[in-house]
Amino acid sequence: MQILKNGQVISPNKVNDFKIRLRSESYVTLESMDHLEHISAYLAWKEVGGNIFVKSPLLPKLQKEHLDRELSKLQLENNIVFHTSGTTGYPKLVVQDETFINNTESLSTKILGWHKDTRYLNILPAFTTGFWHIILPAFIKNDATLILSSRETLTMDFSHKPNLTIFVPGIIDQLKSRNIKLPLQIFEQVMCGASQVLPRHAKFCFDNGCNVFHHIYGSTEIGSPVLSHMSCEMNYNVNCLHPTNKVEIIDGELIYNGISTGDLFDKVDGMIRFKGRTNDLVKINGYMCSLLLIENILEELNYLGETLATVKNKMGTDYVELYYTEGNPDVTYIKEKLLPLVPECAIPLKYSKVESIPKNTLNKKIRYVL
Repeated sequence: MQILKNGQVISPNKVNDFKIRLRSESYVTLESMDHLEHISAYLAWKEVGGNIFVKSPLLPKLQKEHLDRELSKLQLENNIVFHTSGTTGYPKLVVQDETFINNTESLSTKILGWHKDTRYLNILPAFTTGFWHIILPAFIKNDATLILSSRETLTMDFSHKPNLTIFVPGIIDQLKSRNIKLPLQIFEQVMCGASQVLPRHAKFCFDNGCNVFHHIYGSTEIGSPVLSHMSCEMNYNVNCLHPTNKVEIIDGELIYNGISTGDLFDKVDGMIRFKGRTNDLVKINGYMCSLLLIENILEELNYLGETLATVKNKMGTDYVELYYTEGNPDVTYIKEKLLPLVPECAIPLKYSKVESIPKNTLNKKIRYVL
């Protein structure tokens, strides 16, 4: 394997130190931004076992304290434990064993075609599950090349002709807002992770020349090592599913190669359409509805900017309040667009304009703080 940063070859140099710690400590905590430290810890864990806690240095103090308390309750045996703040901003822990990691390694290699000539351009923080699950095991297993770039400055090294990369929606939105163009045609595949990937994110990649776009779910989002349930080739419509994968819709949920994705879809005129997530479902006056679905539909109209839907209650009656960042809502128009897809009680009754939508440190919306 080879690791490149700023044009220089670098090596993980703390593997032996981590072996000693993993043998003597109940668990080793990783809370740095240093990719080499995380790679060293993973290599040591693969050899001697033990327990690792991958902890974000960006979490607020109270969330860190909560995670520490939850960790102390766990009975660990050769586990890697990850934090996740989730789309609600509420922290939780995800515990994975060696079998889980090995399955993810195999799935990543199979779907994305990792091999010794793979040159992966990384802009993910070291502590994210996307880096640990999708990248790290497969990169080491296949003796590939890892090119480290800066997410903070959006500085990317294309000199080594990378052929694989992964974004999160927040990075794509930053690139779009700054009118930054990327030579994505050099990539064989572009991945996009997290639960809030929209057609506009795929469109940006295709407009910049990429050929294949994968939507990825990590284990902290759905609890399973699912990598890609959709791939669009020269088409930004996320209804276009990759023909080589077994995709089924069972009771409205998309099942990918026999694994539950937590995504809700329906079929309209033979097309598969995204409806929301199972963990975004809320009950409004007895009717089930996805708040993410409301946001997705309205954001694709491109005149309210970013949106955030929440359920409020007044005198025992639930209603939806919509926060938005741009323009002025046309209530009749919005109702016309939403009513075919959501129950009438889920049509927003109150609209509030805000400067920005609150997000956590992973750039995910925090739903119930406004």
